[in-house]
Amino acid sequence: MEEKGKVGSERWSAAIENLSEMASNLDSLQKLLVKKAVYVDEDTFAKASLTSEQARTIKVRSLLFITRSSVEVS
Repeated sequence: MEEKGKVGSERWSAAIENLSEMASNLDSLQKLLVKKAVYVDEDTFAKASLTSEQARTIKVRSLLFITRSSVEVS
């Protein structure tokens, strides 16, 4: 039983590490996009802003889910 917990804990640690790496990659991409910014009309900007906000929400919820799940496994 203890071995299952250890394996599960290692998997969650790896998943959290992967999410952290993805967050770093997204930050790098965002910085690159800011440098290459293109000015668009108001409607296009609103759609892009909504998409960006949805992506942030998904990211936060994923991290919260993984954090809660890893606490339950421990």
